Amino acid sequence: MKTVFLDLETTGLDPRTDEIVEIGVLDEDGQVLLDTLVRPVRHQSWPEAQRVHGIPPAAVQDAPTLDDLRPRIIEAVSDAQVVIYNAPFDASFLRPELGISAGVRCAMREFAEAFGEWSDWHGNWRWQKLLVAADYVGFDWGGASHRAINDAQATRAVWRYLIDPEERHRVDALHREAEQAEEAASALRSLELDLQHAWKRFRLRKSRFWMRWLRLSEPHILAPAERDAITRAFTGCICAVWDEWQIRPRLPVYWSHKAIPAELVPASRVQKAVGSWVLDEIEPLAVYVADSGTRLSWLYSIEQAKQRQDARLPRFERRGDVPEGWVTKTTAKRDHGIDALKQGLEPVGEIRQRMKPGRVYAPLFALSSDG
Repeated sequence: MKTVFLDLETTGLDPRTDEIVEIGVLDEDGQVLLDTLVRPVRHQSWPEAQRVHGIPPAAVQDAPTLDDLRPRIIEAVSDAQVVIYNAPFDASFLRPELGISAGVRCAMREFAEAFGEWSDWHGNWRWQKLLVAADYVGFDWGGASHRAINDAQATRAVWRYLIDPEERHRVDALHREAEQAEEAASALRSLELDLQHAWKRFRLRKSRFWMRWLRLSEPHILAPAERDAITRAFTGCICAVWDEWQIRPRLPVYWSHKAIPAELVPASRVQKAVGSWVLDEIEPLAVYVADSGTRLSWLYSIEQAKQRQDARLPRFERRGDVPEGWVTKTTAKRDHGIDALKQGLEPVGEIRQRMKPGRVYAPLFALSSDG
């Protein structure tokens, strides 16, 4: 018995009212038996469905109707086993035509068990989209999905996996190789991390030993340059940076900009976004050492800084609600000749800037009544 693979694109999901806009049929060797657009007779547009399959009304204006194509459809499916992905849906649009076939099989339901993802809600194997099934069997689309002939080709690839032991063995072997490769990569990452931690512990032990020796040595024994050279050889940093680092020795350390998580920023970023005052009220979460160990920067959470700001400063949505004597930086300079930042004034509140998109707030400063 021959097998054919069929797929439809439609104007919607209701077979009682919607119509077919494209049909594709293949034989078991992958030869195209039918690949054509279909002109609906009751629908002029289908915006929701068009967003899925991309077939506009203009594309089907000169296409044959379903009645025109019925003899070719019957010829393609006559006495054949028809395989469809999500057969209940597509078959509902072609009940009379498929009635003369040898039977309809649903590749989606049969693949669900092979894929093996259980649904407690349904008490059955979870159905998978055609994109998932095609990707699982290694199908190369070579064209857009949600077009009838391409989806029919994908259905054929899934069906071959289900019925051909050799094809299933090939695909399963590829999945096992991929899983083994991922396990090996994970093991290598874990080993590399262990080695990094071991090296850090070893370097820290060496660093502590040498720094004790350097601190105990008389200043006249080693010149500053020599002390820096020895310290850098065993710690990666010069003496001044290493001493500063030891203030918070347990913080994570980053030696390159690329390694720093996006949520961590230096003090300058915190000052620019919130203000210098917040640095006295939050603790750094990590440290960045750069320039061959000659410079150290504490790293802070910008979100933590903003939360601290929100907890401290009152916010005002309208200028009429702002207490008298509280002005923005721009107003202070323009009307009072005061540069609030240069004079070290701390913000006492915030006012929403309505001319900017989003909820953007500007700091407010308290000025004396005489300006």
